[in-house]
Order: sequence, then C-alpha cells, then structure tokens
Amino acid sequence: MTVSAEVTCEYFDEYWGKLAEENCSLEDFPGITSASFIAPQGVAIAVIRSTVRSTDATADAQLTIYAAYSPSDSFLHLSRASDEPISVGDTILLDVFKTNDATVYYDVFARGHTVWSEATTASQISFQATPQMAPSLKVIAYIIDPNNEILADSLPLEVTWNHTAALAVTFDADQVLPGDPVQLSIQSDQETMVGLAIVDESVYALNEGRLNMQEV
Repeated sequence: MTVSAEVTCEYFDEYWGKLAEENCSLEDFPGITSASFIAPQGVAIAVIRSTVRSTDATADAQLTIYAAYSPSDSFLHLSRASDEPISVGDTILLDVFKTNDATVYYDVFARGHTVWSEATTASQISFQATPQMAPSLKVIAYIIDPNNEILADSLPLEVTWNHTAALAVTFDADQVLPGDPVQLSIQSDQETMVGLAIVDESVYALNEGRLNMQEV
C-alpha cells in the first residue's frame, strides 16, 4: 500500500518568534520515506507537522526539535530507513547525515563489548548482523573535525536469532555401576558451544530424608 503526505516545517527563534516556514509534498511512497529541510540562521526550535493519507484513512503527527549547539555548526545523525526486523545474517544499512565531508568512525556494541569497528566516508554504514550482536546492539558513530570538536550519535537496534541448533545427547549404556566408565555422545546440526552439568542424583535422596520446619 502506498500513501501520500503533506509536511510543514516551521522555524522559531529561542523566544518562539517565527522565522520561516517550509512545505513539502510526498506522493505515493510505501510507508517510509524522507524529507529534507534547510534551516535558516538563528533557528532554535523547529516544529514539523505531517498529514498522511491513504485510500481509506488519514493520520496526523507533530514533532518538535530543539537545536543543539556546535561551535563549528557541525552535526552527525544516524538513521535506519527500514523498519523490518533484523535477524542474524542480515545486512544492516544505516544512513549517515553529516554537515561536512569527514570520515565517520563507528563501533558496534553488544553484550557489553565492542563486536565491530570500522570507518567510512560514505553516506551509509553497512555491516552484517552476527550471533554476537543478538539480542540487541548499539551503533555509536563519531567524527573528529579539524578543530578537535567531536560529533557523535548513537542508534540502538534489536537483533533476533531465529535458528535453533538441533541437539541430541546419548549415553553408551542405560545403566552402569559406580566406577564404570561412561561415554557421552553429543550431536548437533551445526558448530556450536555446548555446556554440560553433571548432578549426582543421590544428593536428592539425601535431601528427601531431611526434616523441614513444617515437620518439626
């Protein structure tokens, strides 16, 4: 299904004095698109209003944006155009919006560690989702400009791991005596890490003979 939208962006100074207004029409896009606006000098606040129409419905939304301060008027922003769920093995594409032509360094953090680091001068960041990035990750990007000002932005993402390894565990005998050797066979349909825990069930038998507070 495609929709159309009318977008209005109003610019205000820090005292809410109106400076300018821009309007944009977006026709026949499949749910997600982008619009670009150029803010005039002295803007402190921008109010964006949009009306989206389909064949049988209409929706309205409003967003207020407050200007950030940069001594060199330089900024960096990360965005993901797609809202499709990310699975392990998928290629993640992020749009990079920056005010100057500089190298963007980025790190991917997951489970408390850096799992990927790279740099690019392009307008997109691209990397593959790995099992180490599930169930969630955060991309942190930054630019160091010639004045040593650091521009940074971050974007959290969810990653699902849909493939479950098939695992089969068997003993070489149904019953053994104390001191007999036992062979355990483990089979999986893929290379994986397996954890084993061995419990002597006689511990449970000892526990059953103990009195508890209700029996005293």
